Formats: sequence, structure tokens, C-alpha cells
Amino acid sequence: METWFSGSSSPPRPTKPKGVSGKNLGSQATIVHTTAALQASVNAPTTVLRRNTHLTSHQSLSVSPVSNPASASASTISTSSSSKATVPAAKSRYVSSPYATHHGRRYVADPKNAYPLPCDIPELNRQNLRTILLTTVYGAPFCAPSLSSKPPRTVLDVGCGTGLWSSYCHDYFTHLGYPDVEFTGLDVVPIAPDLKEQGVNWKFVLHDIRRNKLPFSDESFDMVFLKDMAIAMPTTGSEFPIFDEILRVLKPGGVIEIWESDATIRALLPQPAIPPNTTDRALQQAVATGTYPLVPGTGFSASQNAYVQDYNAWISKAFEKRMITLLPCTVISPMMLQEEKLADCGNRRLVVLLGEVRWEREGVGGRSNEGRRPSESSVGSISKGKGRQIERVALTEEQLALRSTALLTFVQMIESLEPVLKEASKKGQDEWDRWWTGMMTSLYEQKGATSGEGLEVGSWWARKL
Repeated sequence: METWFSGSSSPPRPTKPKGVSGKNLGSQATIVHTTAALQASVNAPTTVLRRNTHLTSHQSLSVSPVSNPASASASTISTSSSSKATVPAAKSRYVSSPYATHHGRRYVADPKNAYPLPCDIPELNRQNLRTILLTTVYGAPFCAPSLSSKPPRTVLDVGCGTGLWSSYCHDYFTHLGYPDVEFTGLDVVPIAPDLKEQGVNWKFVLHDIRRNKLPFSDESFDMVFLKDMAIAMPTTGSEFPIFDEILRVLKPGGVIEIWESDATIRALLPQPAIPPNTTDRALQQAVATGTYPLVPGTGFSASQNAYVQDYNAWISKAFEKRMITLLPCTVISPMMLQEEKLADCGNRRLVVLLGEVRWEREGVGGRSNEGRRPSESSVGSISKGKGRQIERVALTEEQLALRSTALLTFVQMIESLEPVLKEASKKGQDEWDRWWTGMMTSLYEQKGATSGEGLEVGSWWARKL
């Protein structure tokens, strides 16, 4: 598998957590399992995994109250890792008491904040896993081709969370011989550790992007990165209300890159054609990681799993109520192409399947792949001709591990969204617990995601004129 990570080959396939049919995937025991699972599914550097483990085990989310934030131009908020956060003049009353607990999970307390995900260790664990998963399937912490030959000097990581992406990016550029790239993380809550302790040129800024201008001067950054921000910003006429601000702080010639995932789950139809503009490197990475490139015309069907169907119906209803974009992957390209200040727009979209699907296992034309041993040189091939396709020989242990990780992050997402999904389903707690147990049994014990169900993810980039 092509990867910039250092590490050995062919780790063991992770197993599902003990008691996986029960609740609380985000428990400490599961976090320990998950760290082992992602170590098996990606050959991440030991130092990066250590950062993740340190945060998971020891990083608290407590916030030191600001005595009189309205009178200060900047204050300091500290986490238990001694990270210093620059706080602009207070914009909202929940700065000194930012959290509220619902259903045993910690959420941002602002009643006007439509963000449906919790802000606690299990959710941070899910976000970290998703970052590692996407970095692995893309083969690097970014997809914009110009960045490898011309690294940025200053990077803004919007909605940085734990700062794991910035950490990965630092490692990547250091590997290329550019260790001094300056990273600025921005988020509404100060949960990132102090990455300076790991040698990153790092600064954290506390800021609510939904309500205020970005606290930076015009043309401050060579690169701006956003990941999964559609769920944090209700749509009010424009799909990404912050987009104008991003362009304002981006330097001419600078790069914007956006990573997003659609909220609903569909089933990929057999023998998907390869997009004609797919580069050889991207195609080789897809073959190596067991993923499938996609374009708007790629064939999908509705999931045949009843529990996934339930989830799709409930998340659609919940996001509509909160004016959150359900399918951000469908709107980013038009938005970027219509922007007169951007050029060299590109994108890379993938389907990361949630398990081994029947039409892969059964082969093409009745030719079964069962019993065929995979190897590093025979994980798949590209059919020739006008309608090129990826022909799988068999899945490697690494590919199976990546899909297990994708499934785990999907189930963790359902757990994190429990309050809004339960509201949309109109289920009581006992009914929800029974549904949850059935869903876990279906997806894990009965292998209920074998019809092509997968995460639809994408990266979009452009250069500012």
C-alpha cells in the first residue's frame, strides 16, 4: 500500500471490541481497542499514535473561566496539556461555561449552536480515526498536487479539533525537508494539545466561525484547510457561509482544501467505472487501499440493510430541521467553480466500503475470488479499454482493516448523534436501546453491510488568484 507513513507491512486485522453489541463504543476500554485497531489499519508513525493516545487518556476538556472576557482584547484558556489558546474579545456568554451534558455526553452549551455532535473524548476519538482513515486512503494529509513541490509557509486549520491533521501535515512537510511550516489551529472549544511539545510550529486560536469574522488580517495564510465543517454551519442561503472569510485570509496563490463526507449511506453498484480524469497515482492508491473513485454518474442503490435505512431517514429529518447540509459532497465543486477568485480547481472523491461486499467476493462473470490468497502485488488490477474498472483479486489484511475502521467510525457517528436521531425517530430510551443492539448485531455479527454500503468522502482544492 502506498503511504508516506513509516512502518512495517501487513499488520493483523483488528477484531471488533468485546461486547460490541452493547452501548458506549466510546468507553475507555473501546478507546484502547480503537487505538490498537487504527495502529493495525494504518502504518502511522509511533510518535503520532503516541500523541493520539496521550490525548485520549489524559487530555481533559476543562476550561478555565475568563474573569471579564468582554473587557479584554485577548485572554488565555488552558487545557490540561498546558496548551495556550488565544481568545479574541468574547463574543458569546458560554465562553466561561461552554459545555452541557445530555444523555451522558458533553455538548457545546450554546442554545443557538445547531452543531449536533458532542465534544468529549469518544467523539474526539471518532474524529481522529476518521482523519487517519482519510489520510491513509488519500496517501497524504492533502490532495492538492502543488503542495508537495511548493509547501506553504503558513497554514490555517479551521475546526482543528485535536490538531491531529496539523500534526500529520507537519510530519509530511518535515519528511520533505520543510520542518518550519507554521500551523494555526482554530476551533470553538480548546481541545487541542500543545503541539509545540511535539516540535510543531503551532498556535491555537479560540473562535466561533459561525458568528464572527475570522480574527486574522487579510492575506495571512498560504493554505487554509477545512474538514467536516458543513455539519458545523447551518445553511442560510449559501452552502458555506464562511467561504468569503476563507478567501479573505488566504494569500494570492494560496491553496484552499476542503475534506467532507456525506451524512447518508448508499450502496455502490458492482463494477463501478473509473472517472476518466483520475490520475495514475490516485488510481494506484485506490487499488492499494481497496477504495473506489467516484463521479456524479457512479452507480448507487439504496442500502438493503434495514438499520442503515432507518439511520438515513432519521439523519435526513434531523439535519433538515437544523438546516445542516446533508450531502456536502454534491455542492462543493459548483461552489468553488463559480468563485471568480479561484483557479486550478480539482477534486478527488472516493467510496470507502464498510466491509467486503458480495460482488467483490463472487468476482466478475461468476468467477469467484474466494480462497485466492492476496499479496502485495495482486490486490487488484485495472481493466483496459474505454470503460476502465478496478478488478479486485482479493482484499488484503490492510484493506480489510481500513474497511473495519470505516465501519467503526460510522457506528461511532450514530452513537454521537443519538440525541438527534432519537428525537427524529420518536423512540424512547428502551426502544432506542433495542434498536441499537439490533443494529450492532446486524452490522458486526451478521455482516449486514455486504451490499456495497460505504462512506462517500471527498477532497476539493483550488488556488486563489
